[in-house]
Amino acid sequence: MNDSVNQEFKLPPEQQAIRDKCFHPSGKFIEFPKEDVESSVPERFEKVVAQFPEQLAVKMGDRTLTYQELNHAANRRAHAILTQRGETQEPIALLMEHDSPLLVAIVGVLKAGKICVLPDPSFPKARNAFLLEDSQAGLRITDSTKLSLAVEYAHDRCPFINVGELNSGHSIDNPGLSIAPDQFAFLVYTSGSTGLPKGVIQIHRNLLPDSLFDCNGLHIRTDDRVALRHS
Repeated sequence: MNDSVNQEFKLPPEQQAIRDKCFHPSGKFIEFPKEDVESSVPERFEKVVAQFPEQLAVKMGDRTLTYQELNHAANRRAHAILTQRGETQEPIALLMEHDSPLLVAIVGVLKAGKICVLPDPSFPKARNAFLLEDSQAGLRITDSTKLSLAVEYAHDRCPFINVGELNSGHSIDNPGLSIAPDQFAFLVYTSGSTGLPKGVIQIHRNLLPDSLFDCNGLHIRTDDRVALRHS
């Protein structure tokens, strides 16, 4: 085996010179350690919550959530899911508007060790109906804005949770499940432009390197803000 494989990687001089000139307007850039991606999304998220509990995590319109508030709300969702479905790994469909409650639900599903399926309510009903059937989601999560649509899709008697009706009895504590980095996290569907939409699995280990790339490549710091414009 070539000994160079085991040597620390170094950038070419011209690239290092460019990197040395990079700076962040609010201070020194701190790299996202590689070892932080060798975990699950909930594990990494909970480390951030512990470090920055009162820092702003989500702002949509006049609604805001700190990391601790987001974590507590997501934990309630996770415990509600676990109470109804147990710890078996399975797809969970989220039929909700692109808003802060959807982010809470996504984190809750991942904390419960489940797989997120995200049909877009703005898409044709036939596509969403296909996604719900093909994914074999064992539970659907919705809110008051999409409750009627969830009921319409529930002709197959798949159970659903209306997050607007969840009481405060569910624990705000972290579920504490052991979720491996190679465990399924998302089931994402293609557009179906060449036929029926096809489901593509994303594991936790696939997602965290994207965060590493964005943080390190764009020098994102704890006081930066990122707009959520994608679907």
